[in-house]
Amino acid sequence: MIDTLLLDYDGFMVDSLDSWREACNDLLTYERFSSKSDFRTFLSDVVNEGGLSISLILKKLGLEDEKHVFFRRKLIDYKPNPILMDELEILNKDFNLAIVSNSFRELIKENLKRYDLLKYFSVIIGLEDIEEEIGELNLMEYFSYFNDAKSGNELVKDLLKPNPFLINLALSYLGKKPENAVFGGDMPSDIQAGKRAGLRTIAANWPESFYDWSKHYGNCKPDYTVNSVEELLEVVRGLKQTSLIRS
Repeated sequence: MIDTLLLDYDGFMVDSLDSWREACNDLLTYERFSSKSDFRTFLSDVVNEGGLSISLILKKLGLEDEKHVFFRRKLIDYKPNPILMDELEILNKDFNLAIVSNSFRELIKENLKRYDLLKYFSVIIGLEDIEEEIGELNLMEYFSYFNDAKSGNELVKDLLKPNPFLINLALSYLGKKPENAVFGGDMPSDIQAGKRAGLRTIAANWPESFYDWSKHYGNCKPDYTVNSVEELLEVVRGLKQTSLIRS
């Protein structure tokens, strides 16, 4: 039976796209990206060319890599998707909810507390969980991961999505099997990780998501693509109902 919903954080649970867009415009000192749509197209190109990292974004913008410190300062307070936020209480009654992110767990928890949403999640998995599981991560030193996709602890990077390690860790904490769960995210790395873990996958293609799934699939086609929170709710409830009938 499907009773567990694992969710990505940036671009799925929260609207971090605008913070990234504003950071780029501020660094450029002019408004190159006037809309989320323009910025999504730009980020999709960055992802397809080599993955999502601050270093690659700055390089594509023609900016010095030293600007990453300023960039990071802009990426603090993310606003939750308002429609999804309103539905979490209902979803929490039907599913075990968890967040699986390549970002810092404690920052995610702080932001969820700010909006009184932490209570809905049984498990939150992030970078700190790799440190606790394998003892290989110095968090301050490892911040280089967000600056340069080729720096930092290689073992740790190997365990981030698209590796299924964090998803499998969440399932083990919840005591669930892959067939019990669905994973939703907005990036190709999310879908790859979910598929490698044996979960059904849902790609978010709403305005807040980082990747434009209407233009790109690459080598990781999701099981479902949703264009709104309403479509997401329809898919996950349909999957649960189907699994109940089959069981």
